[in-house]
Amino acid sequence: MYDRSQWYIPLVQRLKDQDEDGILKGKYVLLLQVELGLWLLERLGLVDEPITMLWVILSGLPIPDSRLAAFDKQQRHTIANARILLPFSGRFNWESALREYAMLHQAWRCYSVRPEELEKQMVYRPDPQRYQERLLAYDAILESTLPFAQRTIRPATAEAFCFDAITRRGKQVVQVEIPEGIAELVATWTINQQISVMTNRREKSDD
Repeated sequence: MYDRSQWYIPLVQRLKDQDEDGILKGKYVLLLQVELGLWLLERLGLVDEPITMLWVILSGLPIPDSRLAAFDKQQRHTIANARILLPFSGRFNWESALREYAMLHQAWRCYSVRPEELEKQMVYRPDPQRYQERLLAYDAILESTLPFAQRTIRPATAEAFCFDAITRRGKQVVQVEIPEGIAELVATWTINQQISVMTNRREKSDD
């Protein structure tokens, strides 16, 4: 599994430092994710296509379009990275994010987006020279080799857990409750497994 959040951590911190009044509070990641998607459309030369097209590209659906078939190796790499980093492989999620982005103050946005008639809007940056450092960061992210996620596995506990699930409406957050009996069973199994591994290692060292 790749690390899907490392790329935006320094960018979020930069936005927080600039956002002294907290105008963007809770929307930093959304702003960055939407702009990375719109920047990808620019990089691919699809500025004459509706901005709603992004979810189709991220979904991997076969599209009979000569321009898409002609993408070079570097362009395909940027798409592959975006598919990992962006949660917009469904139409509902992408259009919902675009509407939220459109409600943010234009002073913070690289792109001009209106919340209505999204399918009629193209990629548009009112001031091409503004926020160049952010666009350069997007470039570096799309061109990079993504790092793997560092994960630690801990025994399940009796509580609610959330995970992402792909549905017809795009990526959705699903919540499940782990009952106490199941949690205790898993914990017991984990301890027994650790004892078994340690015993096997000791036997091998004795040999």
